[in-house]
Amino acid sequence: MSNCVEQIVNSLGTIIGATLTDYSESCHAYDPLKNDFHNNDKQYGVTVGSNSASISITKAYTIDQSINVVLTHGYDNGSEDDKDLRDKVLLLHNNMDDILKASFQQKLGLPNLVLNVILTGYEEPEIDEENKIVVLRMELQVTYRKLLL
Repeated sequence: MSNCVEQIVNSLGTIIGATLTDYSESCHAYDPLKNDFHNNDKQYGVTVGSNSASISITKAYTIDQSINVVLTHGYDNGSEDDKDLRDKVLLLHNNMDDILKASFQQKLGLPNLVLNVILTGYEEPEIDEENKIVVLRMELQVTYRKLLL
């Protein structure tokens, strides 16, 4: 089972890298604020969440696996407003939409494994005012099936 999840995570990472060419892969996907943002504040990560399974009489199992996409971007607000922060939050939402479209269209590049990709939702943006970083997370439910034989 874990090999399937690994394939899904790796494939999604490849899709993100191809879609967001100016982003780099995060060293700390589960806690993105631990990353060093001095050289590049545009980073992405893919994390694994919970899952649920069912075994059918056809000797296969189907898993609904939660997969999270994490994007970060720096911002530089002036003292008078938060326009740049708002702009970066909107940009992150647009980037997530691009990732989502590519994931849906390609079934994560794994059409023999992945049955469906569903958007579960976005979390509220996390703002680190000290480092001037905004983090946006998107949760996908990836349904895949594997034969037991």
